[in-house]
Amino acid sequence: DPRRGVATIDTANTQGVAAHFSEAPAHQLSVLGLRSGNDFGALMAVSLDDRPLAQSKRVLLQYATRSRPTGWRDQPATLTLPGGAQRPGREVVSIGQPPWRVEQPLLQVSLRNTALRRATALDMNGLPVAEVPLRRRADGVHLRFPPGTMYLVLR
Repeated sequence: DPRRGVATIDTANTQGVAAHFSEAPAHQLSVLGLRSGNDFGALMAVSLDDRPLAQSKRVLLQYATRSRPTGWRDQPATLTLPGGAQRPGREVVSIGQPPWRVEQPLLQVSLRNTALRRATALDMNGLPVAEVPLRRRADGVHLRFPPGTMYLVLR
């Protein structure tokens, strides 16, 4: 939906949303639901055992937020498109420098899957870091993405 700045994928084994959440904070796909407080982000849920997400016993959740180098600056600009049409946009004034600044996830997730019992946060190498509280309900599971986390495995 280019008007709202939202792209979704909704298949049996993979579901996800990439969006400008300030315009559309909540989304419900066939199995995956989410509400984000980030301005922009992308969430993907993937079955790791070749079962549909609704029955999978191992699901990977990945959430990416805005990340930019320290000192990144942009400003409003008028962009001229091929053919001469003009549109409002942004111009990069400074590309910044290391370290990169990654916005913390402000995300609540639900999966309509009653087989899942645990959630584990992974580090950037895919290694387990900590257990994450998982609320089980009649329709499936609900969780809040923890700060500093990009990957979770539900099982």
